[in-house]
Amino acid sequence: MKIEIKNSGEIRLVGGQDNTQGRVEIYYNGQWGTVCDDLWDIEEANVVCRMLGFEGASNYSCCSEYGEGSGPILLDDVQCNGTESNLADCQHNGYGMHDCAHHEDVGVECIPGIQVRLVGGEDDTHGRVEIYYNGQWGTVCDDWWDIEDANVVCRMLGFEGAFHYSCCAEYGQGSGPILLDDVECNGTESNLADCQHNGYGMHNCGHYEDVGVECTTPGEIRLVGGQDNTQGRVEIYYDGQWGTVCDDSWDIEEANVVCRMLGFEGASNYSCCSEYGEGSGPILLDNVQCNGTESNLADCQHSEYEMHNCGHHEDVGVECIPTVRLVGGEDNTQGRVEIYYNGQWGTVCDDMWDIEDANVVCRMLGFEGAFHYSCCAEYGEGSGPILQDVECTGAETNLADCQHNGYGHSCDHYQDVGVECITPGKW
Repeated sequence: MKIEIKNSGEIRLVGGQDNTQGRVEIYYNGQWGTVCDDLWDIEEANVVCRMLGFEGASNYSCCSEYGEGSGPILLDDVQCNGTESNLADCQHNGYGMHDCAHHEDVGVECIPGIQVRLVGGEDDTHGRVEIYYNGQWGTVCDDWWDIEDANVVCRMLGFEGAFHYSCCAEYGQGSGPILLDDVECNGTESNLADCQHNGYGMHNCGHYEDVGVECTTPGEIRLVGGQDNTQGRVEIYYDGQWGTVCDDSWDIEEANVVCRMLGFEGASNYSCCSEYGEGSGPILLDNVQCNGTESNLADCQHSEYEMHNCGHHEDVGVECIPTVRLVGGEDNTQGRVEIYYNGQWGTVCDDMWDIEDANVVCRMLGFEGAFHYSCCAEYGEGSGPILQDVECTGAETNLADCQHNGYGHSCDHYQDVGVECITPGKW
């Protein structure tokens, strides 16, 4: 027979020193009751702890270690295999069917920490922060939320850290309970549960305040100090901080790798000697040597991270050649506009999109210009990051030279733009 737990409020721990330990109590038929220790072991304890939002159990107990309960003994002979996500999936004798007394009430000790996931982003590196507690997923309120809190979330998910945090339901409003408010981390914690907060479920927020994060993966790269996003000082992200690259051995092959990582065709130029200004973080790489075919600078030969004999006056820079393509059209003259950025193809939002912007795209592709532009995913919805609020005069030679608001999340892929380019005889 299986337990029929109808909602997420039907399990709790009582009598422990904190919320990670205590006597196991379940709610059934209008009252809280206990579980008998016959057959109780670590597998059942793991299920209970995961229901409460923890990674699992570090210990289980019999014999009313956390005191005897006063309600009915509701379960006996509970048997789980340990993989269940809810105690309802385990076998038992039936509610109230037992041969026990309260001196046999079971307890658990859970591994501190909460589960976390990201929802609503285009990939697993960003989205709305949701945590699992007491059998259900819920959100975090943006009061006090900042980069330190975001760093903790991203490290919990296996990333280096965060390079963006958001408030105000940037990734959409959640539907579960708001589980945390006034979260304050110093950034060194290994789990969000270790940060200061108001207590689970204690808040004065609405879902329009749900927080989000964007996580940084090892080898993330950016350009700083240039006139636009095609040029600048090369900075990489490693071990929680941005740093620079020394110009020893730096040439066009290394620059090509950097530019392709950022979504460009390659590099038109490379520079030494802090041409784009001196960085302020650590010098992370020296003696970098690429053959030019690598997809990531981390794949090139280099000295160990932070091993160098350089100063910031040797910081390297690059100037990149952008990349664009058309997808979903009947031929190569038409389709959804996609641009390559930071290792992936993404789209362009139709806010501000017009014939001038389309002309620039078509000229980049070798055509005379455009005779049609479209909004609203006429050529289908793409995936990946979305470039926003593009405004070209029409005279630019590259979309990167036009004004825009960068890659963000105020648009959706149903707003992806398209173009149809002029070819001889087609106008």
